[in-house]
Amino acid sequence: MASIKNSKIISVMISLVIIMVLVFNGPASAFSAQIYVSNTSPTKGQKINFIIKVSSDVGEKVNYLKLVLSGPKNFECVFNYSGTILSGCRGAKIFVYDKSENNNGYGYGNEKKLEYNITFDTIYLDPGIYSSKIILIGVKTKEFPGDKIVVSQGNVLEKCSVRAKDGLINYTNGIFTKNDINFYIPLIGAKIGEGKLTGQNARNRFSYSFDVLRGIKNTPNEFVFEVSGNLKLDKIDMNNVKAVIYLDKLNNKIRVASDRFNVSNMDVTLRKFC
Repeated sequence: MASIKNSKIISVMISLVIIMVLVFNGPASAFSAQIYVSNTSPTKGQKINFIIKVSSDVGEKVNYLKLVLSGPKNFECVFNYSGTILSGCRGAKIFVYDKSENNNGYGYGNEKKLEYNITFDTIYLDPGIYSSKIILIGVKTKEFPGDKIVVSQGNVLEKCSVRAKDGLINYTNGIFTKNDINFYIPLIGAKIGEGKLTGQNARNRFSYSFDVLRGIKNTPNEFVFEVSGNLKLDKIDMNNVKAVIYLDKLNNKIRVASDRFNVSNMDVTLRKFC
């Protein structure tokens, strides 16, 4: 009987210690953010909106925030918690909405929730691919990534027929060196254009069949366009895989950028109309 009583006393004491630690320490202060983009495929000159949702505990202070776009022409917008612009932000307007709810029934206080709606004019960006992120700066600094944005120059597609070979296909599961790509973009037709990229190493075969979505940039030196298609590799079979193809007209080289794979330094062996 004595041992049973001692066990109960020890259990009660451990429970009291845990409760006291929770009471005195309170909640762990933290902040978090989410970033959404209204249009990830704008034409240069179109306005897009960044919706940024920020949550912070009572004990955590956010001094200021920084929206960053990284690409052909970098963009930064620094503003304080109230939405007042501190630096940068060319072509941007910031609207702030308080989404906080009272939390009187549970916890230690109220969680602060703010939503920032940033309207941005893409006229200040060069055509190309941009990564986006929001950085919260307080006692600690935290980064939260957003969507990729592909800014196009407008209707810049032209008739183009290209074949290329070799280079490197870099995929998660390995590197391919025996590679070929071909694509054709007609002036008119049911499809804007289509093509295929293949690669092979000792054991595996890489296949990406794609349709052209739109042109991004077209200059005397470079032709850039966006595609989407089916990716096959061993047991992997994925649809709607997007990529951007870069044709270097000066050096007759091709590279491809995608979230799933990357291709570099392919040699153009045939090029017509472009």
